[in-house]
Amino acid sequence: MSTNSALMKKNNRFLLLQRIREGEISRAELARKTGLSRASVTLITDELIREGLVIEGESLKTANGRRPTLLRLCKDAFHAIGLDFCRDGIYVCVTDFTMQPILCDFIPKDTEIEDALCKIEGIAKRAQLRNRILGVGISAPGPLDVPSQRILTPSEMERWHGFSMQTIAARLGLPICLEKDTNALAIAEKYALRETRDFLVLLADHGLGSALIHKGRIFASAGGFGCELGHTVIAPGGPLCSCGRRGCAELSVSIPTFLKKAACEGCNKSWEALTDDALAENADCVRLLSDYADILGEVCLNAVNLFEPAQIVLEGRLSYAHPFLAPRIEKKLHTQAFTESGRRVRVVQSLLPPPARAIAAASLVLERYFMGEE
Repeated sequence: MSTNSALMKKNNRFLLLQRIREGEISRAELARKTGLSRASVTLITDELIREGLVIEGESLKTANGRRPTLLRLCKDAFHAIGLDFCRDGIYVCVTDFTMQPILCDFIPKDTEIEDALCKIEGIAKRAQLRNRILGVGISAPGPLDVPSQRILTPSEMERWHGFSMQTIAARLGLPICLEKDTNALAIAEKYALRETRDFLVLLADHGLGSALIHKGRIFASAGGFGCELGHTVIAPGGPLCSCGRRGCAELSVSIPTFLKKAACEGCNKSWEALTDDALAENADCVRLLSDYADILGEVCLNAVNLFEPAQIVLEGRLSYAHPFLAPRIEKKLHTQAFTESGRRVRVVQSLLPPPARAIAAASLVLERYFMGEE
């Protein structure tokens, strides 16, 4: 087989796998969506079935009596390991080929580095005994040096500052990929949402993380940065941010900062309790969380005017408060967005099950596989 022919077959193979990954689909529909001939689709999908990557499911009833068979991924074909390095510790998750979690664990933040690495190694070995592991995906809050796969200086994670993830690759004997936590979440949400190829992810905790999926791909600049909404100024002359500017958005929507402000006003509650009480129409909690929603809505409005996403996905602790936050943010967008499409943006809740960020980390490995990358 010529080099060009082999490359074309490889590209077509992964094109079909990407479509099957999006949901059960017939061979005829695959041909229609990809533009490949039915003969090529049949040839490649039969090969994928023989290799155990794809299985045949139920047959569809049609008006003319034909019953096309639906194809879907074989969940046990391959597995991936996800590690989410965060301020609480390390969440570990092994997922199947369809991104469903099958094994989860947690390593507390006060665990010594060597002990943490030994525990990760033990979990990986257990997973490798039963499954074919494609690799290890790792997510962490920024700043990161993704090309050299190194954690730089995220706040409250001093123990891991400067740590090279190549250490984990060497110990596990598996390929790794490191990505910012919000980018990993955005990549995973593509296959959880399945409704749109253009959306924005927001993750608030000690700061504000954001990531943009545009036309099905993660948006990133030539320098590796993407949609850094946390460092857009919304309060000129405000508090000094770690980036050196004043009034950055993440200072206003940081959840610990918000809770301290609420405590100073006599509402000493956790984020979850305050949200629950706001939904139960406690007047003080409604007022406080409404103010928060207004600030976050301004961030969303700026993002919508810049990028025109079809949806905004609230992740992490924002997802918990979605029932309260979403209608208030949508009201602002639907009345103040610059474009008609901006006035139709929906604010939705993350569909990823816990531990969402560890699952998202594993999805980095799966994404590389389905894109045909080594």
